[in-house]
Amino acid sequence: MRHLKTEEWVKIFNAYDDFKNRKISKFEFEQISFSVKQNYWNKESLKRMLRKRKMYNLNTQSKTGKASKKGEGVGRRKGKFLTIRELIPLKMMKKMQQYNTITEFLAKITLMLILKILKK
Repeated sequence: MRHLKTEEWVKIFNAYDDFKNRKISKFEFEQISFSVKQNYWNKESLKRMLRKRKMYNLNTQSKTGKASKKGEGVGRRKGKFLTIRELIPLKMMKKMQQYNTITEFLAKITLMLILKILKK
């Protein structure tokens, strides 16, 4: 069985409503539905139609093939840029800080010694 368009489903649902309200006979309902879907009803297909009728939103058109295109922030994520803190473990960072403070201290001392020598 082929997929039916929205208008075809509406036609079948309206015919079913008329059948339920006894405006048309069962034979007429089957003729209308056969003219639309080119197939007769069996018990399972009637149950599926009733379930679809309950869930179908008649105010909207089918969205098949009309999906929105990718917008901003959609799709594959770009790789995260790691900072130095994330690359170097914390222990290494502490050692580097200690080393930097020691080198700064030694640089200050050498500067002071050079200045003393130059003053003399």
